[in-house]
Amino acid sequence: MLPGGALFAAVIGGPFVASVYLSFTKWSGVGDPRWVGLANYDRLVHDEIFWTSFKNTVAMVVAMVVVPTLLGLVLAAVLFDAVGRSFHPRVASGLRAAIYLPQVLPVVVAGIVWGWILRPDGA
Repeated sequence: MLPGGALFAAVIGGPFVASVYLSFTKWSGVGDPRWVGLANYDRLVHDEIFWTSFKNTVAMVVAMVVVPTLLGLVLAAVLFDAVGRSFHPRVASGLRAAIYLPQVLPVVVAGIVWGWILRPDGA
């Protein structure tokens, strides 16, 4: 546990703390950073381009994450209900497996191939 924690602190924690510190300074990357306090954040909050970028980012997150997730959930629920009511339970189970198979198959194939690659006997 200790080596993992030390590695995390070195790779993630150190740069994070350094970034937070540098966000309170004015520094061009050369020379010593000059402490400016919250001036950088004040400038950011009053920057029109930042807010335009922020709105665009929120719109993209909604369009690429929220909408497909909700749409997929609704379609899955409708399909599950329609298949369950329209077919015998054994047929419905087979249809659900057939519909889900394209999602699972690439992961299974990748696992089998990696199992072959990493076999200790090399065969």
